[in-house]
Amino acid sequence: QNIFHISGQKTLVRISSGGLLICQDYSGTPGFIRLKKRQLCIPFQNIVSIKCSYSNVKLKDRKEISTSLKMNKLSFDLFKTSAKIFDSIPEPLSVKKFGFVGSMPDCLDIHFVKEEKEKGKMKLKQVTLRHDDSDVIEWWSTVVGDMVTSLSKRPRHLLVFINPFGGKGRGKQLWEDKISEIFKIAGIVCKVIVTERANHALSLIQTMSLRRFDGVISVGGDGMFAEVFNGILMRTAQDAKLDQNDTNTNFIKSGVKTFLAHK
Repeated sequence: QNIFHISGQKTLVRISSGGLLICQDYSGTPGFIRLKKRQLCIPFQNIVSIKCSYSNVKLKDRKEISTSLKMNKLSFDLFKTSAKIFDSIPEPLSVKKFGFVGSMPDCLDIHFVKEEKEKGKMKLKQVTLRHDDSDVIEWWSTVVGDMVTSLSKRPRHLLVFINPFGGKGRGKQLWEDKISEIFKIAGIVCKVIVTERANHALSLIQTMSLRRFDGVISVGGDGMFAEVFNGILMRTAQDAKLDQNDTNTNFIKSGVKTFLAHK
């Protein structure tokens, strides 16, 4: 566990077997344990991404020092005469203060999904943990990242079919405004295909290579989902050299996941 600053407030953050426990209103006394209603639990399986970054304060400091260095670039001779060109900086300089090569982050940005009151509906959230010691930030990034990746194999490449007429003609806009950003944050590469006619997705699934995709997403209504789902079943039977019209043919696992996004 460590004490971080979240929105300028000291906050105790713990790592449990199931996720992160953020105890708000930390006062430094055992009393914080009683503030259960002020605790936020983020299960590891709900974490979308973890990224080290700089706070606005640190970025400002780096910019000021960078400007100072540029102003004195042509004044190297002053060093030979022991001139103190950095006297304008009131505090001692350190390697971390310079932040060379961007290797000294002081923030940990965590994107996660939280279930809304409406069952089955998830909303993307973000919390930023700030700590002056970059080693603490990097340690938490590594440990939490390892916990997340150890849970299950997450998709890295997805095939997306969008019905532009679905959702009252807002299918493409729904993907661009509400969905695609989540996959970008998670580092998932998506190949997007906007369907142009009925059974367009069904036809493509039968012919295109699906080897590099970990799953297929359907953005649209029930009809679009049925088209993609049937396409996956038919393609699976085709690859297994089974007669899909034979009533004795049993369903087999396709190996490709199918998801539905609708509004």
